[in-house]
Amino acid sequence: MSRRVVVTAAALAGLSTSCVITLPVYQEPAIGTPHALVKLRFVHNATPGPQHSTSAVLNDMRVALPEFVPSTPMSRAVRVRNEPAKWKLATEFFHYESKTETYTTTEQYQCGTTTSGSGTYTYSTPQYCSRTVTKTRTVQQKVVDGACSAQLEHLPAVGDVQLVQFEFLGPGECSAKCFTQKPNEEEGGFTMEPCAGSRSGPIQ
Repeated sequence: MSRRVVVTAAALAGLSTSCVITLPVYQEPAIGTPHALVKLRFVHNATPGPQHSTSAVLNDMRVALPEFVPSTPMSRAVRVRNEPAKWKLATEFFHYESKTETYTTTEQYQCGTTTSGSGTYTYSTPQYCSRTVTKTRTVQQKVVDGACSAQLEHLPAVGDVQLVQFEFLGPGECSAKCFTQKPNEEEGGFTMEPCAGSRSGPIQ
């Protein structure tokens, strides 16, 4: 069942900056150093919203992704080290809506003057009071039309060529799979086998 999630711009502005975590960008090993090659691929079988955001995180580091149209599969090659790899893959479809809302605020207004001094040396100072007023404003709402995320773990070895594929089926429905490309000596070409140590599931 799809769920319509609404996030207002005002609510986002009220979040503490201490809650925003920026992940470091993943740095690939140099071409001349031992590594495996992962072909990262995103496939979207549904596009429930006009805008989208897709992310890939490898061992808590953000992998840069090119801009793409979700109706067409997106692929990019990533060099990875000979160490356990944990991917977090996600996509989100959304749109924005305008909404007028009322809110209360406190404002100051001049409510008199105060006279000081004596004789020819008198002067007046404005006196201000506070009051609560109700106003209206237009805010932009981010409406999530559908989203899904999955995580995948595998053990890349030096020289491996692997395919890590994230497939979005619809709101709350997606999968992440890993295959290793193996040469087929009998028939020529290659076969695809499950990656060593591969396991996947929803992000906890």
